[in-house]
Amino acid sequence: MVDFLAFFASPLFLRIVMVGVVVEAIALIVWHRRTGKGPRPLLVCSFLGAGLAFMAALYVVRAHDAASAAFLLALTTALVFHVWHLALLARR
Repeated sequence: MVDFLAFFASPLFLRIVMVGVVVEAIALIVWHRRTGKGPRPLLVCSFLGAGLAFMAALYVVRAHDAASAAFLLALTTALVFHVWHLALLARR
């Protein structure tokens, strides 16, 4: 049980989640392009981009055990994606 919980606390788990977010984005964009259904690609990129950047910030802190310039860059990128997503929603 301890090994199982250690896996969730490891940087490897965060990398797997980040890959999952990228796969999800690709799947949603391909589905929208083929069927015309689902969220628009820009909404997918802005929403999941914010989440991916936040996960990258968590990864940097977890992998290096300290905040750094990479952490600040990742958090700032998450904020930019979030504001972009809100701007896209405001135009609807």
